Amino acid sequence: MRNTTSTRRGLPRSRPGMSREVRERVLVDSTIYIGLLRRGIDPIQTLGQWIGSGDLAVCGVVRMEVLRGLRDGKVRREIADFLDTQVQLATRERFWREATDLAWRLDRKGRVLPVTDILIASLALAAQASVLSDDGHFAMVPGLQVQHPGEVLPEWLPMPQ
Repeated sequence: MRNTTSTRRGLPRSRPGMSREVRERVLVDSTIYIGLLRRGIDPIQTLGQWIGSGDLAVCGVVRMEVLRGLRDGKVRREIADFLDTQVQLATRERFWREATDLAWRLDRKGRVLPVTDILIASLALAAQASVLSDDGHFAMVPGLQVQHPGEVLPEWLPMPQ
């Protein structure tokens, strides 16, 4: 992984009326980790600097999507350790009901999303977190705050064709 410098541009800010102790939570989708790695950029340094005083969050689906595709064992261990430092968004029985209901409502509107994206969106909604993703499916979820990496990560450049 290559070291890069990152600015605090795009740093999640506290919402109006929030105390300084309540921090913005951002669930980072696997498309960000994979996209940064494909660009030769260290996601640990980039995301760690970008979030500043906020909280990065991860869920089991993102963890699996990111770690299963890494070929280099050292990089895999480093990213696994980084994911372990984040807020872990767990799934419980109530969550599965809510995710199923969300999928059903979206399907009725003709918005059929992959199950993995429904799970990630449902966890973010339940945790009142935004999602940082390059995946357009998240924009179809009502009430979900989505951040695009091109708007908040200076390192995020279009991939060469």
